[in-house]
Amino acid sequence: MNAQESTDRDRRPWLGRPLFWWPFTLFTLTVALLLVADRVSAWHRPPDTDEHAWRRHADRMLDRLLVELDATDDQSERIRAIGEETFTLLSNAHAGREADADTLRAAISGESLDRAALETLRRVHLERAEVLSEALAARFADALEVLTPDQRRLLIARVDEFRAHHRDHGGPFGRHGHPGHHGRWRERPEPAERSGAGASPANGA
Repeated sequence: MNAQESTDRDRRPWLGRPLFWWPFTLFTLTVALLLVADRVSAWHRPPDTDEHAWRRHADRMLDRLLVELDATDDQSERIRAIGEETFTLLSNAHAGREADADTLRAAISGESLDRAALETLRRVHLERAEVLSEALAARFADALEVLTPDQRRLLIARVDEFRAHHRDHGGPFGRHGHPGHHGRWRERPEPAERSGAGASPANGA
């Protein structure tokens, strides 16, 4: 079984290997940043519905998680407070994205490529990521300390279910989309089972 898993892993596309996740993600986010800057600017920005939608989605996911973990009222209150701090932290982290997009556009749209500006922007992004990851890790640890050992083990089990679901369905952005779009991370029937269920009435006829 281990040999088979190793063979399957070797056959994965290069984008599926962890070594390429960070540079590919950085490139994708950079391109997306430039496109968003072209679409949304300070003089014709629509209402900030994206942030509100993000907040509502985060609240729903947190509520679902607290139910899954059978959290007490005290635990729920403390974890929601940590979640509020985390959301504020993430919102503030996006405050400079338009200025960064302007810098990126200026660096690549001139007669010559401004490599120094690109390098500066890269360093700024890395510094921000370091500060943000440290703060998020601290808040994650704060939330875990609110839970009991049994609840933490249950949380691990739920994360394992989540990873198994996406491993079997093409990754976090596979054909079934985000797990929140179709309820809890439940198993879906195999294609043969679905086709068999649909074929039963015809066979009976």
